[in-house]
Amino acid sequence: MCGILGLTIEDPAKLKMMHAQLVHRGTDGEGALVLDGVSLGHARLSIIDCEARSNQPMTSHDGNSVITFNGEIYNYQELREELVAEGTSFATQSDTEVILEGYSRHGEAFFTKLRGMWAFAIHDKVRKQLVLSRDQFGIKPLYYAIESGVLHIASEIRALTSVLNTISPNTDAYYQYFSFGFFLFDNTYIKEIKKLPPGEILVWDMEKKERVSSTQIVVSEEKKVVHTYEETIEKLKKTLKESVQAHFISDVPVSMLLSGGTDSSLIAAMAKDLGKEFTCYTLDVKGSIDTAYAKKIAEALHLNVQYVEMKESDLADQYEKIWNTIDEPTADVSIIPTTLIYSKIAGKAKVVLSGEGGDELFGGYERHQVFSGITSFTDTVPLHWLQSLYGVSAVALRYWNPLISRVQNVLGKKYGGMISAYEKHMRIAGIPIAAKKIRKDLENMSANAGNIQPNLYFDRNVYLPQDLLYKNDNSSMAATIEARVPFVDAKVSAWVDTHVLPEYQLSKAYAKKRLLKDVLATYLPKELVFRPKSGFGFSLRAYNAKQFLLDTTAAMEYHYEHAAQYGIDKKMKRFIHKKNAELLLQKYPRFCFALVSNWKMWQTMK
Repeated sequence: MCGILGLTIEDPAKLKMMHAQLVHRGTDGEGALVLDGVSLGHARLSIIDCEARSNQPMTSHDGNSVITFNGEIYNYQELREELVAEGTSFATQSDTEVILEGYSRHGEAFFTKLRGMWAFAIHDKVRKQLVLSRDQFGIKPLYYAIESGVLHIASEIRALTSVLNTISPNTDAYYQYFSFGFFLFDNTYIKEIKKLPPGEILVWDMEKKERVSSTQIVVSEEKKVVHTYEETIEKLKKTLKESVQAHFISDVPVSMLLSGGTDSSLIAAMAKDLGKEFTCYTLDVKGSIDTAYAKKIAEALHLNVQYVEMKESDLADQYEKIWNTIDEPTADVSIIPTTLIYSKIAGKAKVVLSGEGGDELFGGYERHQVFSGITSFTDTVPLHWLQSLYGVSAVALRYWNPLISRVQNVLGKKYGGMISAYEKHMRIAGIPIAAKKIRKDLENMSANAGNIQPNLYFDRNVYLPQDLLYKNDNSSMAATIEARVPFVDAKVSAWVDTHVLPEYQLSKAYAKKRLLKDVLATYLPKELVFRPKSGFGFSLRAYNAKQFLLDTTAAMEYHYEHAAQYGIDKKMKRFIHKKNAELLLQKYPRFCFALVSNWKMWQTMK
């Protein structure tokens, strides 16, 4: 929807510098309020109540609170009716005002009622506090930094780096990045900048100049009800359809991405069933099996589709452009075609639905078949000793490590828990990097698993928010497009956690996304539903091999020279020596992209 920014001092010059970095997130209006000891800003992309009356920052009816908000609240009309019944008056038709007036009446407890995606800051003048909140899934980003007692906030890191005096690598957290290709918890690649974790409410005291509380949004879940498989499919279809309906709430046209895969096809089928009018955008890649299926699905559902041609030269060009787009280093090579598709439809669509979350909730990755049946987070017999057997020589990389990996797979099936399984399957380098620390991180996270089955927990709470949702937000907002994700919805996830029986979720059939496919089969012929997963990615070695090898070599030299800054030990230094460049590019392209990405990020800082 927008870009938000702010500081806990009155500094219009700094606010303007920060806003200049976020203009792409909202070109429909620029808002600023410098008053009462704070500076709040807003770059607006008008979606709901597009009139000027809903511009931000917005002040509450009683004048006691001011909000700057990024996102959409899909149940705002229902919440508005409740507040009106309590005596609240409204001056707009926006969801922004619903959050603001709900907070004025009920405080932070009101946030548990919100259904949608959000990141916002509320200046509470009475309590002399700045209250930050982010949705439970981390769909919308929010970063912050504390310098000289001043809290700085923004939707993107680049806005903070434009005004901070000190910037340095987050040395102690880089083991997370080199392991998974992203940072965990509140870490970013910059030591001085943190991200607000999904679902967190942070309260900053303006007088004390410090954080006074930090809590998580907790939504009570329904009691588990046992259903037959047929009833599960029927009720899941109803739940998903209701989410698609909610995600169409908008005062501007809603479009969607159609890849030909299960997730986007199901969203399109349900939207069509609901009688919605929309345009689908599909990448037209010559020879792609996904493109062929997308065309067949569009014909079967009678969809209005615009095919966006993607040439090999487009991908090579986009590789050069993304360094001005991404805000954090990443190992996810698919950010190149993702940013490309959004750039191609920029100006044609303002709101786009996409299928993120389907794999994480319903077991759509190949690794989920390996994870199926794992009911414990910890190993029944310790397997961590295997980590020390991996080597970094060319011989080890080619022959010895694959053998150790196979042994680990065999033992893991019999004795392994979800923590060791996830660490092994998610490592981007093919070798353990600070495996003990990573296992401890995952162990700490697993304490909050609740009703989520171990085999699905980490993808939902690690990979989805830290990689996929970041990529989708960053790529779409770079093109001034709001991306919505109907699978990543509070009611959908709560229903799955409390109504889908554990034996379904732990089965190999579930790990092939059987539930979603059986729902989709009520809309499409089976031959269009039950097909191998392809994925939305591509090979840099195939599309831009020469330049990527040059960049990989340069990035390896850079990290070798600056090893201490990035927490790189002696063993990893041998691993990233430039003589291994072609071998690593062949075996671990995501790790190479992570090195290049991090190198490029720090180059732009100079």
